[in-house]
Amino acid sequence: MATTTTLVELGDEIHLEIGSPSDLTAASIVVWLQSNIGLLNDVINVGYDIVSGLAVPALDIVDKVIFKKLYFIHYYDRKLRATLNLATSDSVIEITEGGATVRRLNKTEQAKVYKELKNTENEELKLLTANYRMNNSVPLSVDGKDTIEGYYSPTYTTTDPRPRLPQG
Repeated sequence: MATTTTLVELGDEIHLEIGSPSDLTAASIVVWLQSNIGLLNDVINVGYDIVSGLAVPALDIVDKVIFKKLYFIHYYDRKLRATLNLATSDSVIEITEGGATVRRLNKTEQAKVYKELKNTENEELKLLTANYRMNNSVPLSVDGKDTIEGYYSPTYTTTDPRPRLPQG
């Protein structure tokens, strides 16, 4: 069932679902959603467009979930890249001086977590899109051997509804 949800509302939902990080605003999520409506169209083979901040036609509940998954994959990919960039410049993980120890978070381990989160979101997206396509597909034709071939008389007319037996 399609409900009218603006992209601003969807961006707010996404922002809340990822924990309202301080380095990310709902407005930047909305910009990403507007820019990537074509990606949603490609993934689920539909034809959405953005008109005055609304997806036209209205997004279905499953469409929203798939669109959110696409954003989560983008978000974790961005975090993964940022963490790996920091890992190349941070070579010191632990410093001990005068009985005090300062330990930094290992960026490589943090990158592994982001990679795992991204992979999980990708797997969920694959399942969602496969189910979406299965539920929204229609058969192109119905063929089978369960039909009985009939006989149609060449002399049959619409004024005489009785079937004719073959001659000869």
